[in-house]
Amino acid sequence: MSHALDMLLAAKPIQHRFRAPEGWLLCSVCRSIRSSDCHVELPDEWEPIGTAPRNATWIQVLMADGTEHRAHWGQDLSGEEQPAFRGWFIEVGEGRNSYMRQIEEPIGWRMK
Repeated sequence: MSHALDMLLAAKPIQHRFRAPEGWLLCSVCRSIRSSDCHVELPDEWEPIGTAPRNATWIQVLMADGTEHRAHWGQDLSGEEQPAFRGWFIEVGEGRNSYMRQIEEPIGWRMK
């Protein structure tokens, strides 16, 4: 069983498929309950986000709505100098007025 998300990426829309009933999880793509083996079919040039570098390397990420961002992984769970954080971050603004903003979990990535 499969359904297309309400978006288009070029001529190839992202598809989301799942099989039931092995185990149920909240799907990060369509935000509904789906089987544990659900996956996203990405356009050819994209890799699943689970294979992305989990460091400060800047990469291009693909969101479920089809938008792209230049982003990197960031994590500090110590809570010593600031509240603990873990996730994907984009730079907002320019120069001295820029700051890092955490984004939702992307679905794909590629090198910029």
